[in-house]
Amino acid sequence: MSIEAFSAEYILAAADELNGRPRKKLGYRTPEELFDEFLDSVYAAEGCGSIAQDGSQRLPS
Repeated sequence: MSIEAFSAEYILAAADELNGRPRKKLGYRTPEELFDEFLDSVYAAEGCGSIAQDGSQRLPS
């Protein structure tokens, strides 16, 4: 079967699927995913203080 038989959308979807397999299997994360995980750990850390209603952060005493 010729590649011309496939739509551009199909080819892009197949490329995304194939390019994502090693990342999923090996646990690679994108920079955005790493940053989100970092922020989650910062906000989940105990003793970080709390965010006031005006957006300022109160540090623990």
